[in-house]
Amino acid sequence: MNVLRPNCSAFLLACFFINSSFSVAAEFIDLYSVKIAINSEAKQQRLLASQKALETVFVRATGDIDALKKYPLLAKNIASADKLVASYSYYQDTKSSPDYVSNQVMTSDNRFAEIKMSENVQFSQLMVEFAFKPEAVKQLLISASAPFWQASRPEVLIWLVVQDGAKRQIINSERSPVHFSQLQAAAKRRGIPIAQPLLDLEELSTINEDDIWALSMDKIITSSDRYAHGAVLAGKISRMTSGQWYGQWMLSYQNSELVEFFRGDDLLKFSDLGIDLIADKMANDYAVVTSKKRPSNEWLIQVDGVHSLQDFTRLSQSLRAVPALDTIRLHSVDQSSCYFSLDAVVQLKKIKALLALNDSLELQSPKNVMPSTNVKPNINTVSLYYVWRQR
Repeated sequence: MNVLRPNCSAFLLACFFINSSFSVAAEFIDLYSVKIAINSEAKQQRLLASQKALETVFVRATGDIDALKKYPLLAKNIASADKLVASYSYYQDTKSSPDYVSNQVMTSDNRFAEIKMSENVQFSQLMVEFAFKPEAVKQLLISASAPFWQASRPEVLIWLVVQDGAKRQIINSERSPVHFSQLQAAAKRRGIPIAQPLLDLEELSTINEDDIWALSMDKIITSSDRYAHGAVLAGKISRMTSGQWYGQWMLSYQNSELVEFFRGDDLLKFSDLGIDLIADKMANDYAVVTSKKRPSNEWLIQVDGVHSLQDFTRLSQSLRAVPALDTIRLHSVDQSSCYFSLDAVVQLKKIKALLALNDSLELQSPKNVMPSTNVKPNINTVSLYYVWRQR
């Protein structure tokens, strides 16, 4: 490995300034592709579907389910959604009949396998998939002064138990694929990556259906430690003899817990309720208000452990991938430490939360040492201090 020495500073500065334009680099959630059920391939049908799809893109990208109400410019552009479409394609999707889906949602163990296969009537649904132009969408968000939530998002681990009569069952994609697909659909609508527990023998020896039904968060959190996640969402749902569903979600996120209760006939709304709960909280932490106005906040970030040009390149790309950073300047290099001066459109707390999504940056206790004084007067100390550990 080539060690970065002080005399490399000028070269690094040149490399950084060549590549320092602001951009969103890595995207882990596809914010800009949406699949919509459609009745025919008629142009009018496609145009209406593109408008519905663009609404979904705006909700994902802003993190705000009421984006169209809050940002009139976004609502105004829905009518011309086709102008933002990069491509579209049709395909047939095979689904189970609604009655079979309803029965599968109630499935909890082998007892429900007695449902006759003849009840699983398959039907084909015409779908259209739209891919929207990312830069055009982003520019529209900027013009509307709407927030933008980057595509690198924390994963949510979901624990869910379904009760039918006296029988309870923990749900995952293998035990109830139809039910879990509803959660996945709700998560895709909001752009939330979700994970499910393995439910292997080791896991089921430490947690059971009754623990989740009681929403025993201590046990749930302990069982979640084996997974990498940014939040834990636990839920329970039961169908009464009247046919109505009763349920509850509990969210554990950022050392706090939130609860939502559900009562209704449409089980899809139960999935939406849980996903909306976590999406709203995360968007509050990670979505950044875009604006053409010059930012007023400037920060100095120190990163140690930069030992090679490859380290430096990956580090600078990681910083430029954060939409909250308006401009990034390499202030100086001191052996294996780099100091970056940042213009940011948000407060330091949100910058810290956004950088926490990069597992190669390890936050350290702050250092109040700078290599020189050639910076603006309001930058007089290191704001955040990290060690770079490329994974």
